[in-house]
Amino acid sequence: MNELPDNEAYGFRNIRITTFSDQKEVSSVISDLTSESFTDADVTGWNFFGLYNGPSPLSTCGSVTLLGGYNKFAQGSSAQKLYTLPPHDSILLQIDIWELDTIDAESITIFVDGVAIDTIAKHTPISSLCGNPSALDHGLFPYAKFFSHSASTFSLKLNPNLDSPPYDESYGFRNIRITTFFDIKALTYYDISDLATPLISDNEVTGWTFTGFYNSPSYLSSCWGVSMLGGYNKFGKNSVAQKVYTLPPHHYVFLQIDIYEIDTLDNEYLYIYVDGNLLQGILNMGSSVNSCGNFYNDAGLFPFRKYFYHTNTTLTLKISTNVDETPDTESFGFRNIRITAIADPNQQVSKPINDLDSLTFTDANLQG
Repeated sequence: MNELPDNEAYGFRNIRITTFSDQKEVSSVISDLTSESFTDADVTGWNFFGLYNGPSPLSTCGSVTLLGGYNKFAQGSSAQKLYTLPPHDSILLQIDIWELDTIDAESITIFVDGVAIDTIAKHTPISSLCGNPSALDHGLFPYAKFFSHSASTFSLKLNPNLDSPPYDESYGFRNIRITTFFDIKALTYYDISDLATPLISDNEVTGWTFTGFYNSPSYLSSCWGVSMLGGYNKFGKNSVAQKVYTLPPHHYVFLQIDIYEIDTLDNEYLYIYVDGNLLQGILNMGSSVNSCGNFYNDAGLFPFRKYFYHTNTTLTLKISTNVDETPDTESFGFRNIRITAIADPNQQVSKPINDLDSLTFTDANLQG
């Protein structure tokens, strides 16, 4: 930056450091399409099907270059690349996915070695970032997934499930990272997915208990083309949702929840508890555009991600809020809950270090 902080500034908090006692645990990190402005020469090894307006597969959104994106990657498109990997037993896959223009109740599917590992429903339209100037974009969605994998090659395929050409709706992607882990007896993963389908039905809401919900018997609402637990006219003042999950033996948990912030939330929190202890309080982000609910602007999606030490055979997840109005004027919704239990019998991963993660830390917390 080149101006004083009364005009432009960054802030930071919630710093996490995870240390590894065995340097052989991470066998490699492959990075692809990570520079801010990569060129056609950087797009090596990719094969494209149904690409629009070639020969270049690239587009831009603001100052950022994307593979695919506006006027490139939409109905009937797919992109695939084969990576060669060192010996390993599990993988952390990370992709920055960009959702552009009028995507409605649609999704993108990620395939690994020909098998679909995830279908990601659309998220909140926020503002017109690029592409069609008359349509709103969600922009960046940071995708991450742990899973077992041991083959010497890794075939990644991205397949949008769209029904319109790319000047109307499109996906772009960049910043692909494949982190391989070695020693299967040291790290194994167990995944639980809950409320992850784009259109959740009441039959899928199993094991949850609710207090203070509004307008039952259904606990679901819809917004931005997806269903969610809670949300508009459902989850507001005094609302609580809780569920107990059974886990195999493990040492750590990676918890992911898609949280939606709707209507007139003002300096209010959604609280996430694990086993009766507060894990995180999430302050509403401020509103941007009216997408659903009442006649107020919504902040939309906040993708919550946290990694923490946990060994209990059950995990009790409780979600509550301190909003002071009924859910017809301010509410939270949530969906796409993923719990990854990580077993580490050789104790290669030490307990995470968390810094500046309390809701209201003070000067006394600024040690070191």
